[in-house]
Amino acid sequence: MFWERSTASKKIKHMMGNIDAVASAYSLYDYQIANDLGGKQHIIFLMKELNPKE
Repeated sequence: MFWERSTASKKIKHMMGNIDAVASAYSLYDYQIANDLGGKQHIIFLMKELNPKE
């Protein structure tokens, strides 16, 4: 998942006893590139690396 996930779903799962659960991919915090993927800056860097201009 590229988007930043909401921590609310993780908190609810933990409260219900599922302490190993992570935030749901369907519970988005924002339509920004997730920080654990390096954020927007890293994606821009990767795009430049994968599509170099001659």
